[in-house]
Amino acid sequence: MKKQWVLIFVIIIIIAVLLTWGFLDQSKKKNKKVLIVTENINENIKVKNHLIDHANLYAIEVGSESFGYNFIFEFSLNCIKLPEILKQANANFTFGYQIFLDRTFHPRSVYLMTFDEGIANVTKGILDSDEVISCIKKWKFVGLDPRSVYTVLLRWEHMKGWVTMMIYSDKMNLLIKLVPD
Repeated sequence: MKKQWVLIFVIIIIIAVLLTWGFLDQSKKKNKKVLIVTENINENIKVKNHLIDHANLYAIEVGSESFGYNFIFEFSLNCIKLPEILKQANANFTFGYQIFLDRTFHPRSVYLMTFDEGIANVTKGILDSDEVISCIKKWKFVGLDPRSVYTVLLRWEHMKGWVTMMIYSDKMNLLIKLVPD
């Protein structure tokens, strides 16, 4: 009888370890590739993509000779600290920021946008904290028109982490897919 209890205890410990391992912070995975998608399907896009691993900083250069634009984006998603309950829950969600750029292509004003009331309640005071907003103000979007208002949407998927950044304005739509290793 004692051996059965020991066996049951060992099985419970193994299951607990496996569950804990399965819910480890997926946002710590390094995204080392991006895929750029624009609304012009026939476009030839050149993407130079660099990642500084220690800061999870994306430095992306995107250009199209046929459509005559060149973007250089620099941003880090490490500053957006999601509550543990969202990382561990089977949660897929999108939220965003409305940004206004200054002449140096950094966001001068940043406003949080949430679309799901539950996510908004869980992240209240977190996604729009001074720390997150000041970090986003360090992002850089060279090539975007500082006179336009931009919506930057970020998509989180359970067990994957950050999967997309979408940038919209009245003049453009740009989807950056963050492809994990």
